[in-house]
Amino acid sequence: MRTLVPWLLTVLLLAATGYSPVLAGFALEFDRDELLEVFIPNSESLDIHGETITIECWINPANMADAPNQVFLAKGGASNSGSWKTRVNVDGQFQVRFMINGAGAGWFGTGALEEDSWTHVAATYDGDRVRTYLNGELISTDDQNDNIDASNEPLRFGRRENDILNFYSGLIDEIRLWNIVRSAEQINSTMNTLIGSDVEGLVGYWRLDEGEGQIAHDLTDNENHGRLGGEDDEDNHDPEWIESDAPIYGGVIELSADFIEFGPVLQSQAPEFNLFLSNTAEKEDEWHAVEFTLTDLGDEPDWLAIEPERDTIAVGDTSEVAFTAETEGLNLGEYERAVLLECNAMNLKSLEIPVHLFVVEGFGQLHGTVTEAADNAPVEGALVMVESFGFIDTTDEEGAYAFPGIPAWTYDLVATMEDYLPLWEREVEIGDEDDITLDFALLHSKCSPDCEMIVVSLEPDEELDVPLTIRNGGNGPLTWSVERIFPEEAQFEPWEYRTGLAAADSVNDNRLNGVEFDGECFYVSG
Repeated sequence: MRTLVPWLLTVLLLAATGYSPVLAGFALEFDRDELLEVFIPNSESLDIHGETITIECWINPANMADAPNQVFLAKGGASNSGSWKTRVNVDGQFQVRFMINGAGAGWFGTGALEEDSWTHVAATYDGDRVRTYLNGELISTDDQNDNIDASNEPLRFGRRENDILNFYSGLIDEIRLWNIVRSAEQINSTMNTLIGSDVEGLVGYWRLDEGEGQIAHDLTDNENHGRLGGEDDEDNHDPEWIESDAPIYGGVIELSADFIEFGPVLQSQAPEFNLFLSNTAEKEDEWHAVEFTLTDLGDEPDWLAIEPERDTIAVGDTSEVAFTAETEGLNLGEYERAVLLECNAMNLKSLEIPVHLFVVEGFGQLHGTVTEAADNAPVEGALVMVESFGFIDTTDEEGAYAFPGIPAWTYDLVATMEDYLPLWEREVEIGDEDDITLDFALLHSKCSPDCEMIVVSLEPDEELDVPLTIRNGGNGPLTWSVERIFPEEAQFEPWEYRTGLAAADSVNDNRLNGVEFDGECFYVSG
């Protein structure tokens, strides 16, 4: 039996640790009575102070009738400082306010919200007009001229800076912040779908799908991550992660492989590896399509080509991606890099895919036999392995093994067999078109003590030395050790419970509650 497993164990390890599936389906729940919030420090990317902005998210408000104005997203404070704020007002309507020249022209928006029901809310400003949307439909257009104010204040979910009254009660999910004006068609087309993190104009994207922990991650390259509550550790101001039933959909992506292996290839060759990405979502509509991008994370030399680097996969379809290794100009040896897969699937946000290339000058032949050193008898079933490279062959009834097309390289090999000592052969050099014969003669050891059992009797406080002679009847080194065990393979620590006896019943004395022996003394309770 000849088996070629993936070339490097480290490749498999990278594939395992790089795989980071994150299930969608969580939201944050806020309670105004408990003063819950998410805090995001100010950054250049968040400090939008030009003429264009779009704010989007899903909200599910609670207790609207019993609460004052509830601010759920805000870049700024309770005064007229800041850039913008969104709220649920006392009448249960969605409103937005953009700050111009140190003041806002008012709170815009007149669309009524439903309590305990998900609603997609959005607001845009283009330098002339503020537009507000509910569930993708335009509900108001208001004039407001000039640029949005700059703000050095943080962004908050669930409240605004220095405001101790207008906290939010309800759920928030899928928050998106843009430095462009999105049209009604764009808002409507993507409000029910997950989107990629590198869409043009997207400066902050919080899916809120972590489900645990203290961080609400910004999926854009700006990395404007939010902290739950007032401290880095858990505190009483943390909103709660809950499973979300907001109508946000995406496809389900499956990959044909989670690592890319080009194996041993000759210099100047350009081998190709085809990766298949499938969308296996159940519902066949545009909301369940999968958009993906592939980014080469490797350093120079740049030998990997990817085609296509991005695509959209409809439900039931498969996208074939061709990875090509350009080996011309590369030195002999191994090369490793990684490719980052990012997508808007429900089951996966990102995945680092390891890539391995092994460039060789040619191939040779390696074969031989495994025998017993004592009598040269063939050893059937022995394993001959090439360390680190994963070549494995099992000897046949004549003790023969063979690697008929092994890459030209220098290897360490080991032959192993049960009841025999492993035998290594180091730095075996195989050149292009070489035919190398390498035989292994296995040694064995045999442990022969001069007695099978030692039976002694000792009085208290006595010591006794018992000689034991061990002979090695084999032809290889013997390693041995001595370990104390209890009879009948019962291993106990001195404090472990072994057995019990109902002593009170035996002596007809119910005042006897217990007896313990610790190896030296008896302890009686009664």
